[in-house]
Amino acid sequence: MATKKTSKPIMRKFSDWMSSLRSQPRNVQPATEPLPTKEDIVDISLKEMAHCIGTLNRVTALRFKMDGIDCLKFAPHLGLAWSSFSANLQSLSIQTDLAMYQKILLQKPHFPNLTALEVILTVNYVPGRSGRNYNSTPLAHLINSISPRLNELCFMLAGHREHPYVFPFLSNTLPLEKLQVKAGWIHSQDDVDSLVNFLCDGTHFLRELDADIDSRTLELLKSTIGANSLSRLQILKINPTCSPDSIDVLCAFIKCASDTLEQLVIYDVELTQEEALFLVNKLSNCSKLSTLGLRIVILDAAFVNNMATKLSGLKSLDLWYDAQRTPVTSLIDLEEVLRKQSHSQWNLEDVAIFHSYLPMEANYRMMNAFAQSVPSIKSFCSLGHMDGKAGWRSF
Repeated sequence: MATKKTSKPIMRKFSDWMSSLRSQPRNVQPATEPLPTKEDIVDISLKEMAHCIGTLNRVTALRFKMDGIDCLKFAPHLGLAWSSFSANLQSLSIQTDLAMYQKILLQKPHFPNLTALEVILTVNYVPGRSGRNYNSTPLAHLINSISPRLNELCFMLAGHREHPYVFPFLSNTLPLEKLQVKAGWIHSQDDVDSLVNFLCDGTHFLRELDADIDSRTLELLKSTIGANSLSRLQILKINPTCSPDSIDVLCAFIKCASDTLEQLVIYDVELTQEEALFLVNKLSNCSKLSTLGLRIVILDAAFVNNMATKLSGLKSLDLWYDAQRTPVTSLIDLEEVLRKQSHSQWNLEDVAIFHSYLPMEANYRMMNAFAQSVPSIKSFCSLGHMDGKAGWRSF
């Protein structure tokens, strides 16, 4: 087999290069630049990011997430962001630790048009510090000063191991229309007192409340909530701790907002048959109620018939029930009743029925029975259709 010959000029250049290497002293290494360290890479990346941010001047929504010990290095560069587009921001989400929030406060950013703020607090875990209360007043001061137009405020925790201390320092004059408070923010008695005061005295504009409420807060709310509290509430999503006061406080919320309440979702707490029927009777006074989500111990025909009669204006219904405590005969009877009895006066358009212990096919079969009884139902699980093979299993 013939081989291709290498051209002489190339071979001559290669020979000259090898000769030059042999002529160099062996103890001299070719000059090379040192490899960048991790700190160098972080610094370069932050500078490039800051440069890019400085060119943006039409941003109206910003989601800022920065954790770890390197986040403080970015703090000086945030000034470019605030000077570039803070005046245009309408929505801001910040996920970082308390030290970074303090840095932001010291920069005194101006957000004249900000209406929605999400505060997600993280912590750099240090062994031995877990479970300790600490002063979060810088965070409260930041919220109080951030914008006079703020009407949506959300508190969340991300991997937090300590207890924030914010509500005692939060102004109750904020013109909030939406408040979300998730688990962990309410810890001390001062937090409880301040949250209750915030809900009962400073929420004349509040239209949506999404809150995890512990037993101490429930107990104080029971005795504090008044006729003028939450009088404009339209959406209530609540996770009340299992407590004897839970149903009483829920009914107090419903009574205060009976003229305006449109959506009620109760997380995690399973209502007994008596509690569920009692709650439905109270909700019958809410003429604008269109969405209801409940967890109940037992699902049976009596409860469904009561809802169809008392809550005929409902458009969307989500029910979770305990399949281990609901007798199989109750479910069989309910399906049979639904298939034979028409609830044409019920205005339901979407229904979702769930339990944790039976196959998903059982959920679909029950929802299909609802659809046969209620002609207005057009959708299962907010999917926009009733096809049992087109996505409901992934809900």
